[in-house]
Amino acid sequence: MSNNTNDFAVIGGGGTGTMFLIYLAQKVQEGNISLQGQRFHLIDPKGFGSGGIAYGDCSDKELLNSVRTEMSPWNKMEFHDWCVTNGFDDLINEFNRRADYGRFLHEKYDQSIDILESAGASFQEHTCKASISRNDDGSYAIADQDTEETLLPNIPHDNITLTSGYGGPNEAFLYLTGNTGYVHNLYDEATLQSALAGHKKPKVAFIGANAALNDFAVKHPELAGRIELTSYSANGEPLGVRDTNLEENEVSQQPDFLHTVFNNAADLAFAINKELENDANPLRSRRRRALDITHSLDTVLNNQSVEIAHAFRSSSLFTKVKRDATPVPLESDEQLTDFSAQFISQRLNGNIEQKLEGGFRITNSTDSSHDVDVIINGTGHKAVPHVIQDMMDQGLVQYNFKTGTIQTTEDGTRLAGCEIPYAGPSTNAGTHGMESHAPIVEKIVDQLVTKIGGNNTSIVQPHVDMHFGTNI
Repeated sequence: MSNNTNDFAVIGGGGTGTMFLIYLAQKVQEGNISLQGQRFHLIDPKGFGSGGIAYGDCSDKELLNSVRTEMSPWNKMEFHDWCVTNGFDDLINEFNRRADYGRFLHEKYDQSIDILESAGASFQEHTCKASISRNDDGSYAIADQDTEETLLPNIPHDNITLTSGYGGPNEAFLYLTGNTGYVHNLYDEATLQSALAGHKKPKVAFIGANAALNDFAVKHPELAGRIELTSYSANGEPLGVRDTNLEENEVSQQPDFLHTVFNNAADLAFAINKELENDANPLRSRRRRALDITHSLDTVLNNQSVEIAHAFRSSSLFTKVKRDATPVPLESDEQLTDFSAQFISQRLNGNIEQKLEGGFRITNSTDSSHDVDVIINGTGHKAVPHVIQDMMDQGLVQYNFKTGTIQTTEDGTRLAGCEIPYAGPSTNAGTHGMESHAPIVEKIVDQLVTKIGGNNTSIVQPHVDMHFGTNI
């Protein structure tokens, strides 16, 4: 396949990849920018506009833990307006279903493609996983990760945008895969039902107590009272409940220790915990305080020694801060309450063994044991997707041992080592969501528009209403 500088690759078609196209369409439409001759290669195994893990793989029952105005950062009211237009209640602080937001994203994707094609762009979709390698001349080659077929043989680094999100289920428990009763992927409904079959009231161990546990309860209310559910996690408690009434007019504020260099891990933990527990300002809810801390973590941890930063990231306080930043809707909490689950504070890994007679034995930190019939891996997903892991193995990107993330350039938009634009969880030590990634995506789009030639207005495009997709 021949290739030139008019080829652009967007890798990852979930929420962030779709948001990239939305921002690009918005900039192109606002500036009457010509994309004549520009060809975009959209690479994702499930196709673009699919919603990814967060909004595509979910059931039609799982809830967002963000309100409507937080889900369309390119236009704060757009998701709310879409909801009202599509028959939902006119409640701006409503927590909609993830699947509903997936529908919204798919419509936005279609509208954005229409706008970009009207500007002259063409598109080619590749439904595969991507791998990236560097050529001898400094350009990059993109191939199908599985078949190794070359998709783009020599593309400049700044013509690639990586928006790959998570890298599949956490692999810490892969050693249990294949054992009857183990469910490695929370979304694998067939394996879950097979694991539960044959037990009158199965004892179920759920690894993790984050949003995945609430999603499980919301997705399977019919199992409440029919299973004995135990959750194992570092904190040993469920997520808190988000009260949007406490958030009205609240203010964001950087921690005063943002640039402090601490002498030891205990001093760092003391400062962070003090900030988290400081409820003196009524305009800063606990969620807001936790969010402000997580948003500052990259800066804070980079100012510390590797030992101090790693000690904090390994602590229960780090987990607590991230959990307090992501409380769940009341409905999700109530669904989980119906299960009367037991919560145990313990990290699990190698202390699970398959019993010869079936089921599993979990050895606790006190050397006592807990026998269960089914284990569900709800620990979330790896923050580093396979495409970036492969680049790390090639030495194309750099791992930051302080933050536990992939190193970026100073402005946060590119991967250090190869300078390929990236937006996603791999470079963020704090919380991950549409609002977190939006500023980076917008910067990447601005850079791309400048590269293509933002002053070219030779083609005046038809206006496409970004709300409803109608030509006027």
